[in-house]
Amino acid sequence: MKKFLAVLLLLTALISSKSYACIAEQTINFYMYKVLDTKASAHLFDDFWRAYVGPEMSEYAIDGLLLIDPEELKQSFETGEANNDIVRAVIAKKDKAMQDYLLDLITYHCLNSNFYNAWEYPSEDEIAARRAKLTQLRTKAEGYNGALKERYNLMAMRCMFQLEKYADVEKFWTSTGSKTSDKDIRQTMLSLFAGALYRQKKMESALQIFAQLGDIQSLKFCLNDKRNYQGIKEIYEKDHDNTSLPFMIQDYVNMTQETLDGESGLPHPSDFYEVKNSEAKQFADFANKVADTKATNAPCMWKTAAAMIHYLLGDYAAAQKEIAAAVNLGGTQLMKDNARAIQFLVYTKNRKYTAAEATKYMTEIKWLQSMADKESHFSRAAQRIIYQNIQGANKESNKNFTLLIVSAADMLHLNYFSDNILYDMTGAETESFYNYAFNNKKLDVFEKYLLNIIQTSKGRTFGGKDFYLDQVGTKYLSEHNLAKAEQWLSKVSIDFMRKKGIAPFMVLRNYNVEPWYNAQEVTYQQEFSDEIPGRLNENQRLKFAKDLALAETQYNNASGEKRMELAYNLAVMCIQASQHGNCWYLTHDGWSLYGVETRSNEFDYEKRTMELLQEASESKDNEVKSNALFGLLWIPRQSLSHWNEEEFKNKEINSALEQIAVFIENVGSTDAMENCDVIMDYIRGQVGGDY
Repeated sequence: MKKFLAVLLLLTALISSKSYACIAEQTINFYMYKVLDTKASAHLFDDFWRAYVGPEMSEYAIDGLLLIDPEELKQSFETGEANNDIVRAVIAKKDKAMQDYLLDLITYHCLNSNFYNAWEYPSEDEIAARRAKLTQLRTKAEGYNGALKERYNLMAMRCMFQLEKYADVEKFWTSTGSKTSDKDIRQTMLSLFAGALYRQKKMESALQIFAQLGDIQSLKFCLNDKRNYQGIKEIYEKDHDNTSLPFMIQDYVNMTQETLDGESGLPHPSDFYEVKNSEAKQFADFANKVADTKATNAPCMWKTAAAMIHYLLGDYAAAQKEIAAAVNLGGTQLMKDNARAIQFLVYTKNRKYTAAEATKYMTEIKWLQSMADKESHFSRAAQRIIYQNIQGANKESNKNFTLLIVSAADMLHLNYFSDNILYDMTGAETESFYNYAFNNKKLDVFEKYLLNIIQTSKGRTFGGKDFYLDQVGTKYLSEHNLAKAEQWLSKVSIDFMRKKGIAPFMVLRNYNVEPWYNAQEVTYQQEFSDEIPGRLNENQRLKFAKDLALAETQYNNASGEKRMELAYNLAVMCIQASQHGNCWYLTHDGWSLYGVETRSNEFDYEKRTMELLQEASESKDNEVKSNALFGLLWIPRQSLSHWNEEEFKNKEINSALEQIAVFIENVGSTDAMENCDVIMDYIRGQVGGDY
């Protein structure tokens, strides 16, 4: 949970179960079905603390309270020094009442945080001591009558819950909690009350409250044995509008999706329930019957569930018919909104985009974005629709349109997982996209809407003309099409380049410096400096394209020793532009060294470097020769994690070492060779050691 007091809520209010030890599991197949309004309990009490501390309060201040123990807090109050914004504010205000409350709150937290764990289970004496402290804290909280009365009431109720005094919790809610004015405190107390009811076997009342609170985890625990078609049917037959049905149906449809999307290879949630196709079909038939008989106040919920199940099973015709009916049926506003989102999901499945549908697509994407601002579920729904359906149907046949909508989704923050469509495109394909987007007078209304989103993202390095001009030029540079690279990079503004994350590297690194002699380190402070980018007065990518073209012309026109010298200088430029160069950013915005390989459409700058160095190593100039030999050893070593006997079998490394050994025998060693442990070990006949 994100916030401190929400953690305390979960410690006390949710149903305890080892199976729910970690509930924030990541999944790529975002659920499309949502009819239960879940409250943002993770942000409870944020407003209170921000009002108390002020807008300058760090977003980590509430979390930080979890890291403080009572003795540390006492010391802060005594010395007047603290690292936490909330504690500092309490000290600055000289608020004795709040000091006492914080100390009690931290004490309560320490009595419950990790008290029971698999490694150090407490002894009977420790359990008794804990209960005594909780009882003492409860007594103090119940007897408090100051300005923080409602907060102490919550503390008293929490202590009762931890002491397993569930009847006391129920009575306290009736007499005190239900009359609480602070909405966050009241909601927390209501959750404790529901937990107490459950433990007293008052299941229906507890379920009603958990559903009201949108407490998914508690509902899952309480109804775990009914999370299937028969369980839903049983609950419905007893009460057609049972408060737990929205959760039950939502959970069932989403678990069906989880089952059928399981080919992603990602782990399922810990509370995963596998739904068989035959059972899912039975449920869909039942859901249709319920919706059609209208013996429920929420036929929209049932009909949408049937549509989503058929969609997941691949029966798109049935899904389309059902969802068209669902959007006009009764239910809550969330149910109707969810039906509309799923209707667009069904509509876009396997559908190639055409200008005739421009207005419909624009209307629905605009609506999803407006809904995403209010409810994150619709952001995830938009992500699935755009990245799986629209992109999936158009990626090959209409790559330009696909990149346009994906780029706009990035601007709208509708994406959750980056797509590789732009990364996979060649220079010519990216140039085609630029002309389609920025030099096309025949864009339809939806394309214009998407383009406007991209163009209005000023001040950012993603989107806009400069971004795509830079992308085209950089891709051509990575493909060694230097004339095209210069043509496109010359159009990129220097102001744009200064905003890019690679700007400090362009200022502080030189592509004419041998990486095997100088690592050209850029510190963390320099990389994230606000000042260094301002010193960028020239686009280094553009300069490199020009200098590389000139260097190649000079090399091609030379012969003899001069050609070998130029071969070495050209090799330095090529290796710097490769994934192992200090200036890797010349050809890519980012490049992971894990499993990296030159892409099929890209020029292999590293291979070209090895060829040039091999030529330079034949030079009669000992300086050129020794430098080239050192480079021939350094380059293949960059792909190795460590040095051992097996790596002597690497042909390139072994060849370079043999040539260096001959050089040292005939000419002598250079300072660089003498300082290289790998070379010296080889000369001495030693193998081993990690460098």
